[in-house]
Amino acid sequence: MEQAEAQSFKQKFAQGLALFLPGIFLLGFNIGTGSVTAMAKAGADYGMTLLWTIVASCLCTFFMINLYGRYTLVTGETALEAFRKHIHPGVGIFFLVALTTGVCGSVMGVMGIVADICYEWSKSAVEGGIAPIYFAAFFVALVYYIFWNGKTQFFERSLAKYRIIVFAISLLGLVVPIFDARPVLVMIISQAFNAVILPITVACIFYLGNRKDLMKSHTNTWVANSILAAILVFSIFTSFIGVKGVWQLIIATI
Repeated sequence: MEQAEAQSFKQKFAQGLALFLPGIFLLGFNIGTGSVTAMAKAGADYGMTLLWTIVASCLCTFFMINLYGRYTLVTGETALEAFRKHIHPGVGIFFLVALTTGVCGSVMGVMGIVADICYEWSKSAVEGGIAPIYFAAFFVALVYYIFWNGKTQFFERSLAKYRIIVFAISLLGLVVPIFDARPVLVMIISQAFNAVILPITVACIFYLGNRKDLMKSHTNTWVANSILAAILVFSIFTSFIGVKGVWQLIIATI
C-alpha cells in the first residue's frame, strides 16, 4: 500500500514537473544571457527609469508566443515552415541567417564575460591570474563534450553535419579573449541586431493570423490586430534606435 502511494506520488510529481518544464525552457529561451546583460547595462546607465520596458517586453513576449502557438495548433505548421510556404522562402532563410547570427554574437559575448569573471577570480589563487583564453577554451570544450554525449538524433536528422556546425559556433567563444574585445559591447550589439528581427516577426504573424484559409474560425480578433499594430509600430521605432545606437558605439570604439 505504501509502495503504491509512493509510486502514485512520484507519477503525480513527474506529471506536474512535465507541465512546468516547457515554461522553464521558454523562460530561459526568451530571457537569455544577452537580455540580462543588456538590462544590466541599461540599469547602470539609466537607473530604474527603464523598468517599464521590462514589463512591456514580458507582456509582448507572452502575447506573441500565444499567437504563434495558436497558429501551430490550428495549422500544424511551425513558424519557419509557414514563412516558407505562405509568404516567401526568402523570409524563412532570413530568419535562419538572422537567428544564427544572433546566437553567434551571444556565444562570443557570454563566453567573453565568463572568461573575464574567471580571470578576475583566479587572481586570488594565482599571482597575475590565469589568462581568459584558457578559461574560454575549457568551457568551450566542456560544452561541446556535453553536447557530443547528449541525445541529438532529432537535430541530426533535421540538419546535416549538425555536430560540425555546433563545433564551429562553439569556437566563436574564443573570439573575445583572443582579440581582447569588450564582451559587454559584443552582447549589446547582438541584442540590437535581434531587435531588427522583431518587426518582421510581428508582420508575419499579422499576415498569417488573418488568413481565413489557414486559421478558419481562429483568425485574429480586432483586439489582437490592434495590439499587433501597436507592437509593430513600437518595434520599428526601437529597431531604428537600436541600429543608430550600435552604429554610434562602433564609431566611438574605432
